[in-house]
Amino acid sequence: MYIDGKKIDKLLKSLKIKFFIWAFFVVISVYGIISGFTENSELADNMVTYIQFTVLFSVLAYLNFRKSNLIKSAYLYNNIFVHDAYGYIRLSELASKLNKTNDSVTKEIEKLLKLKILINISLELGSSQKIMLNKPNSSDNLNESIECPYCGAKITKRSGFTVKCEYCDSEIK
Repeated sequence: MYIDGKKIDKLLKSLKIKFFIWAFFVVISVYGIISGFTENSELADNMVTYIQFTVLFSVLAYLNFRKSNLIKSAYLYNNIFVHDAYGYIRLSELASKLNKTNDSVTKEIEKLLKLKILINISLELGSSQKIMLNKPNSSDNLNESIECPYCGAKITKRSGFTVKCEYCDSEIK
């Protein structure tokens, strides 16, 4: 995996909370603007303030939306990086796969690296622009071959997990 799942979960949670807060203030500001056009003179006096708040919170909600799209891009990049066999991907090749320009892909990856969402990669800019992939530790996905203590069958399982023997249906830790 080339993304930090915990960081993404934390970021998505904060983005959702911020979005609802900003949307709430946008609704209140729009209500103030609409009420200002009616006979309520107090709200009409504060019309400029309500318009400023509406613009401000709308911009904040838009920036929040863009950051959530950036997270979607992180998952897309992760899917591409996981299936790479060479340890690097040329930036032009990645951009052509995504139908984007090299600059937009570079900016997105730089933002994701700055937010520490993308991990185990490095961006190499220069004459040959490429993304170097550092394969995650194999100890995270370690499979082990063991012998069933009840029937003697060879079984492959992930380290730390319990599995049932295919032959005698006994649980093996």
